[in-house]
Amino acid sequence: MYKTKEMAIKQLLRGKNFCLKEFDLFRNNKEIVLAAVKQDFIALLYASDEIKNDKEVVLEAVKQKGYAFKYASERLQDDKEVVLVAVEQDGLALVWASKRLQDDKEVVLEAVKQNGNALGHGSERLQDDKEVVLAAVKQKGWALNYASDSLKNDKDILNAAREYLINDKWVGSFREDFLFKAKETLFQYDREDREKELLFKLAELNKLQEQHQNSHQAKVEVRTKRKV
Repeated sequence: MYKTKEMAIKQLLRGKNFCLKEFDLFRNNKEIVLAAVKQDFIALLYASDEIKNDKEVVLEAVKQKGYAFKYASERLQDDKEVVLVAVEQDGLALVWASKRLQDDKEVVLEAVKQNGNALGHGSERLQDDKEVVLAAVKQKGWALNYASDSLKNDKDILNAAREYLINDKWVGSFREDFLFKAKETLFQYDREDREKELLFKLAELNKLQEQHQNSHQAKVEVRTKRKV
């Protein structure tokens, strides 16, 4: 065994000496691996399968870097507490979550709030959930690519993605045919809103004119009565 704990941690972080029995011993030592992941999440990669299944160690690793979730055991990739910590640090860690948790609304919402593109790793059901998709698009406009077909035409969601749809620098983020259709739909909503606003203003103007006429008529009637 290495002479000191510090030496063991140093070797673990480097991922060296796999062929030595000593390395096998300390990569299965919870105390050493826990201390190592606090310094660098990559230590989890070199930990034994037993340690990768230790919730305390994995939680510490994903707190440092969500990417560390990739090296967690399948059991812990299906642990909601661990997954939430991972996606809060890096939304794209959702890709390694179990199918069950990729269909968990709370988990996917946290993931897309951190990185909108995490929507691409959510379930089809949640890609058709307006709250989830809106949160994703607000964080990153091109997450619109991962929305369900029906939500790709949703007014609120298109408005949230407006900057990405009309700014030329984001053109490459969307298929050309999809971009054309999305922009046309967005502009159609804009035209409808302008027409509604105009009709509203006309209605308000007519109401004011009617009130003015009624007021004028009332004054005329009062003056007429006084003369009589």
